[in-house]
Amino acid sequence: MAADYRFSPEFLFYAQVSTGYRAGGVNPRPFFPSQATAFRPETITAYEAGFKSDLFDRKLRLNVSAFFNDYKNIILSSVNCLDLATAGPGGSSQATPCLRPSNVGSAHVKGFEVETLIRPVDNFTIDGSLSYLDFKYQKVDTLSTGVTLNDVTPYTPKWKAAIGVQYDIPDVLKGMVTVRLDGAYQSKIYTEAANIDSLAVSSTVPANSPVTPSPFSNAGGGGPITTLRLSNRIDGYFLANARLGWQSDAKDWGVTLEVQNLTNKYYFLTLLQEAFGAGTASGQPGRPRTWSVSVRRSF
Repeated sequence: MAADYRFSPEFLFYAQVSTGYRAGGVNPRPFFPSQATAFRPETITAYEAGFKSDLFDRKLRLNVSAFFNDYKNIILSSVNCLDLATAGPGGSSQATPCLRPSNVGSAHVKGFEVETLIRPVDNFTIDGSLSYLDFKYQKVDTLSTGVTLNDVTPYTPKWKAAIGVQYDIPDVLKGMVTVRLDGAYQSKIYTEAANIDSLAVSSTVPANSPVTPSPFSNAGGGGPITTLRLSNRIDGYFLANARLGWQSDAKDWGVTLEVQNLTNKYYFLTLLQEAFGAGTASGQPGRPRTWSVSVRRSF
């Protein structure tokens, strides 16, 4: 359900309420019969309100929204079935290996988003966005999932921001040259349902030992874990990009030189450091500084 009202040609206010549903089921990949457990459907009721505006003769575009989401029976995968630690024959453990969908709990999620586009002078634009997300569990099933009230869902940054500046130079070789710099930031995330900032896997490790930023050696095929403290946290990072392009006035030819990850930032997209069972460390690093040249011809 949604409603909107245009106060003027430049300003629109809107509000909406929506619901969502994710089906329940039974664990499709149990490693032991005891892991073939059922999970209930996940539901969400989402509320959002905001405005969209084009001001000062369209020199400023400003869009703002605020939201509140009520999640019930959140479905996440557990990599350690804690409640099955003594479920095997003779009280043996069937907790690992494990990859079991479970209802970890219910949560309230609130936040806001801001988008803007500014044209202070001809041929020059500034664009940006900012979002904030506050995730709070209201109740959790810690016994079987290991999730606590202070955890957040995987890959959920609290803050995200982006900014870009662009300048267009007309009448260059019967076309337009575009110069653009932009960057994006996201705050820390966790990659598993049960958040781990630092977990000792050896009793000889001092409690204040730092987690090594890169858990891998440079040897081919990976290598040993270089620390005995594990984590599923990816710290926040900022990535910058640059672009230089030319497009003909007829828009049938285009040439672009682009650099992604301008500062050659080393970061992870995914990260899994599993201390249970055999113990593994795996992850997907993001691309390093990357150059590309493209030529486009439209018919």
